[in-house]
Amino acid sequence: MKAEEKRHKPLKQQNKIKIFRYICQHPEATKQSLTYHLNMSMPTVLQNIKELAEAGLVEEQGVLASTGGRRAKTISVVRDARYALGADITANHISLVLLDLSGSITAQTRIAKPYADETEYYQFFGTLVSSFIADHQVPAEKLLGIGVSLPGNIDVDHDLITQSHVLHVYQINLQKFRQFLPCDAIFCNDANAAGLAELNHIEDTAVLLSLGYTVGGAIFVHRQLYFGELYKGGEFGHMILIPDGKTCYCGKNGCVDAYCSSKVLSDLAEGSLPLFFERLEQQEEACTEAWDAYLRYLAIAVTNLRSAFDCPIILGGDVGGYLESYLPRLKRLAARYNTFDPNSDYLSLCHSPKESFALGAGLQFIEAFYDTVI
Repeated sequence: MKAEEKRHKPLKQQNKIKIFRYICQHPEATKQSLTYHLNMSMPTVLQNIKELAEAGLVEEQGVLASTGGRRAKTISVVRDARYALGADITANHISLVLLDLSGSITAQTRIAKPYADETEYYQFFGTLVSSFIADHQVPAEKLLGIGVSLPGNIDVDHDLITQSHVLHVYQINLQKFRQFLPCDAIFCNDANAAGLAELNHIEDTAVLLSLGYTVGGAIFVHRQLYFGELYKGGEFGHMILIPDGKTCYCGKNGCVDAYCSSKVLSDLAEGSLPLFFERLEQQEEACTEAWDAYLRYLAIAVTNLRSAFDCPIILGGDVGGYLESYLPRLKRLAARYNTFDPNSDYLSLCHSPKESFALGAGLQFIEAFYDTVI
């Protein structure tokens, strides 16, 4: 929901939304913490908790450890009050996740299925989603919908994939997917979905650099996604890193994607990124040399983004899930290329490296539900 729409809601509803959102995002919320962090009176908090409990959305569930006085009871979201699905479609796989009302993944599956712009594929996808819902016994009245992540530019106004080099399609009507789905659907670019998976950890403005099979990104300004005039905002993978360098799948030479995608690494290990990092730990020469080069190119890309946006940079995607032990080294490299930020503290790792695309896509329905409580 856009910020201006929220401002037009009555104050009473705004308070209820703030309280409900806080409870959903803080597993050990108490009446006292709600009054303190939301700057609301205790009567306001108590009345809203009562109404949310009557609606079956929150409940008193436990007590915190005693600090000397009466132990405070925790207020928790009723996790199974609503569900949302998230899907990630790639050139070769489909991933599905089931999210509860707290936004946590409660079930997931990933199957090999090459994408094809054919009726059979879209029917298969719809059947897969229906079976997933049935297998996990999700009641129709509790299902908010499915968010679908796709590797391409999505024009939400015209319901189109305008282009996807990865899927090799252009101007595809999203109704092709939607017609076989058993519930409402929202579609989004995969890198934007990965950014949405990080939204609870973004305070204001930030950039996500997604290091997956392809490189993409998401831009958040005041916690709102910036899509760009043609829905191409965040196409960091196709900034030129090395003039006249390696050929990128987009047809240009020297793109960030050609040097910083996970494929650069997995191609050295039979197509397996986990195997690459196993071999790196074993200090295999080819992997060590490739990783040294990868980190240098990544450091340059990161400092370019920092110079352009002057905000926190979050590293996500498949490679982001392996970067924790290498982050200090990457920060030192980034500092070498950026005299304005010598400590590189602006650089951090994503909180949801696994199934982040499907997670972020599904969270769109959870977030939208938070803003509808009355």
